[in-house]
Amino acid sequence: MNLRTLLTIAAMFAAPAFAAEPPRMTAEELKPKVDAGDAVLLDVRSAAAFATEHAKGAIHVPLDALEARLGELPKNRLIAAYCT
Repeated sequence: MNLRTLLTIAAMFAAPAFAAEPPRMTAEELKPKVDAGDAVLLDVRSAAAFATEHAKGAIHVPLDALEARLGELPKNRLIAAYCT
């Protein structure tokens, strides 16, 4: 599975906790931001899924550990989370 496929499946970025649903982005909208260093990819799948295949440069934080590890995520860049 390539980056475009992964991002098309579930590309979204972190939104304030009060938002009903986070905004979504297409791979075409997100790729320039990632390439410029303005966004990071966050893979929230299991460790096994990440080990099998993941988007180049993605940060891995399994969904069940996300709350505890929020401090590890950059605060000054867009965060695009994906899963399958």
